[in-house]
Amino acid sequence: METRSYSLLELNTYIKRVLALNFESELWVRAEVLSAAVKRGHYYLTLIQKDEHSHDIVAQINAVVWATDLAKIKKKNPDLDHYFVAGFEIQCFALPVFHERFGLQLRITGIDSSFTRGALDIRKEALFSRIREEGLHLMNKSIKPPDIYQRIAVISSANAAGYIDFLEHIEKNGHGLKFSLTLYDSVMQGNALEQSIRDAFEQISKSTAIYDAVVVIRGGGSKVDLAGFDNYDLSHLIAHFPLPVLTGIGHEIDFSTLDLVANQSFKTPTAVAEYMINQNMAFLSQVSQVFNSILSVGQRIVSDKRKEAEQVMLLIRSVVSGKIDRVRYEKELIHKSIYSRSLQFISELRHNVDLIEQRISDINPLEILGKGYALIYQDGKKICKSSELKKEGHTRIHFSDGPVIATFKSLEHE
Repeated sequence: METRSYSLLELNTYIKRVLALNFESELWVRAEVLSAAVKRGHYYLTLIQKDEHSHDIVAQINAVVWATDLAKIKKKNPDLDHYFVAGFEIQCFALPVFHERFGLQLRITGIDSSFTRGALDIRKEALFSRIREEGLHLMNKSIKPPDIYQRIAVISSANAAGYIDFLEHIEKNGHGLKFSLTLYDSVMQGNALEQSIRDAFEQISKSTAIYDAVVVIRGGGSKVDLAGFDNYDLSHLIAHFPLPVLTGIGHEIDFSTLDLVANQSFKTPTAVAEYMINQNMAFLSQVSQVFNSILSVGQRIVSDKRKEAEQVMLLIRSVVSGKIDRVRYEKELIHKSIYSRSLQFISELRHNVDLIEQRISDINPLEILGKGYALIYQDGKKICKSSELKKEGHTRIHFSDGPVIATFKSLEHE
């Protein structure tokens, strides 16, 4: 008996016909998004279903949202992009299509937004509303963050990729900044998450004085994995905690109730690290600006004082120079006065000497004798009166040209 064989194209064509006969129109399909990508305006998705207990993947199919269908869906769901995220559960209106070459694929033409938000989103919104009504979202934010982050208590799993990224970002910050990090190793998913994080906060509360802040970090995960962070009791604990709490939980789009009540919330663990680095650099920049300002003021004061000193020196030099010129001028005046008076004194002395010389000359015996006078000595005694003359005495008469010896024969007096 001859065995019938089919070509691959024949087989795929047959499968296509069978599928078309059984699925003549779209139907609602529930699934979780494993991955999503946008290419040329089309959305390409991988949809899965997990076992409720083991979380193993039990079904998987590729899906597509063509650009034409995407535009129609967005008219009713403007935030459609937020639904096509890994970990989100969706309920889509889709038609199974089998292509001879590309195989089985779901063509999505509609989205049930109420289901897509899911029970977790509804529960989260209720928690958000309760937290805001009670004012818990403002309490930890009222704590003033430190000017500089140095001593940090970190709540995370020691082996988690998010913690490793956070640690690497801190240690290789490129600015040489040093941080003192204390890890409180905790379970960051599953049923033990709440108690584990609560225990970590309890330990930290015993030594709050040694920390500047508390950091709660966890890397990305599915929506179910991150559901534990939407917890009222933990949110209440963080709201009342005496230290500022920083969170970096999940993906870029994830925002939990812990993020809501935290002092500061960030999209990822590395974003928390970057914030603390930038905060410390900003503080150091302020310190540097203050230092430069003080230095500038000091330099300006020194410069002003130097100018004042130079002006004082110039003034002193000017005053001293003026005094020196004045003293020199007065000295010259005194010198001239002394010289003038000396000349006058010398002239007067010369005149007096001349007078004295004249007087001496006038009373010089030789001069007197030259005028016809004579000196008479008798017996060695100067004779001034005729009555003093003796006839017999030894008489000596001095004339201008010399003395003579004289004798008297008789003496007659008028």
